[in-house]
Amino acid sequence: MTDFVGITVVMSLMGLGVGGFQGMHNLLMARTIGLERLTSMFSTTSLLVGIGSMSIGPFVGWIRDITGSYAISMRLLSCIIFSSFILWLFMPAAQACERRRKEWQPDEPKSPL
Repeated sequence: MTDFVGITVVMSLMGLGVGGFQGMHNLLMARTIGLERLTSMFSTTSLLVGIGSMSIGPFVGWIRDITGSYAISMRLLSCIIFSSFILWLFMPAAQACERRRKEWQPDEPKSPL
């Protein structure tokens, strides 16, 4: 795009999408893992996002340097995002497995203190 108005519209839509994602991400994580593990989830998520931000960019740049094509680099990023989507499809099965495991384990004895 070379038109300023077009770029502004696209970037505004992207900003709305990212903002909506962040809000929904926090709500869904609280619902999925529970409030008792929410703090550790935020810590772990921030760590993984930081590692990804520092490592994926140079890796994709290296791929672009080897291939000489930005299109291949963008397709690689698309594959990474798609693989994340595929992993999320397994989340209901993982939650069902965790529920079954909790049903089979007896309650832990409570401390007298």
